[in-house]
Amino acid sequence: MNIITRQPYGIVVGVVTSGECRRSAERGATLFVALMFMLILTIFGVTAVTTSTLQEKMSANLKDQQMAFQSAETALREAEARLGSLTEPPPVITGALVDGSNAVWPQTAVDLTASSFDHQWWDDNAYTATPDPYSKGAFYVIEERGQVPLTNVIGIGPERTTIYYYRVSAYGAGVTGLSSSVAQATFVRLF
Repeated sequence: MNIITRQPYGIVVGVVTSGECRRSAERGATLFVALMFMLILTIFGVTAVTTSTLQEKMSANLKDQQMAFQSAETALREAEARLGSLTEPPPVITGALVDGSNAVWPQTAVDLTASSFDHQWWDDNAYTATPDPYSKGAFYVIEERGQVPLTNVIGIGPERTTIYYYRVSAYGAGVTGLSSSVAQATFVRLF
């Protein structure tokens, strides 16, 4: 729609269209809306990057924790296999030389509540399990928990045997060394 202004005597002074009137009234509203839209998109992008970074860290920690648990389980199975392969009871060390790294700990010598997650204690006092490239270390301790004499009458005369109870405690650390896990099992062996 054109608006024509007329002066007296029929002379046309100027032509102004309706679009020109509106454009002068907007004064940069499109720029403002575009900048707001870009700001919202930037906030969404930063939030997405932050969330994915956090999820990546969480999954790495979970993997490290699982590797520590698997290392402890491997050490536990290795200790059980060691006890299962013995033909006679292992020696139990007593006195000042109590050190489970070369024999079986006596029943009351180990307090695992205080040292359960101290890597250095396990390194100094426990058997080292077979090295695993996916963990920082796996160790185990075997404790004798008691004996029960067992009398069986088979055939002609009685044979005396003894049931030995052992507690096997295993420690595993994850690849980073920030995660650790302790697993325990009771092992019963007839000698």
